[in-house]
Amino acid sequence: MKTAKIAGCLLLTGLGGCGLEPYQLPDGVESARLKVAPNVSRAWVCDASSSIKKLMPDESGYAVIPAGHRVTIGASFVATGYHVTYSCFPKIGLVPVAGASYYQDFETEAERCTSLIFREVTTNPVGLDFEPSEGGAIACPAK
Repeated sequence: MKTAKIAGCLLLTGLGGCGLEPYQLPDGVESARLKVAPNVSRAWVCDASSSIKKLMPDESGYAVIPAGHRVTIGASFVATGYHVTYSCFPKIGLVPVAGASYYQDFETEAERCTSLIFREVTTNPVGLDFEPSEGGAIACPAK
């Protein structure tokens, strides 16, 4: 597993390296919360005015994200098995609504991986609904 972590750090250099700073909600910015997928090694957020920051989930798995404008949510996935290391770094954009709660889903299939964001709701038995603002990720400014 140590090899997978080293490989993940090397691959993350394009995403700010292994030492991403934790995300902190700026003063005066409305927030939403995101349930971070349990199978990712790192989840991150950025918007047009801030570089990539690591999401820090609380004990229930939720991290605070900014609301009211388009953000990019990304994930880092590294798995090792059968003498192969597989990694991918999907990202997706959305416009979180203040006070809303979201769920990050991460899927791998064959040689492709995808990050999806669902809105948590109480209006259906599953508790999740498609996020209508989900779409293209914005470019994250460099540090």
